Amino acid sequence: MIDRLEYMHNCGYLHRDLKPENIMIGQGKKSSTIFLIDFGLTKRYLCPITGKHVEQKKKPGVTGTTRY
Repeated sequence: MIDRLEYMHNCGYLHRDLKPENIMIGQGKKSSTIFLIDFGLTKRYLCPITGKHVEQKKKPGVTGTTRY
């Protein structure tokens, strides 16, 4: 799980909606593979050109599921 998230972060993205419903475990030959799904709230946090952190914009309200 950590490897999957680390890969996303290394690519410059944040999932932003990580919860049990968005984590899947493979079946059969893929039974040891973890999949992350639902990238609707995913956001780029690193600029692809400069590699610098994108400025954080503060928006009122909650993003994602409030339970988590």
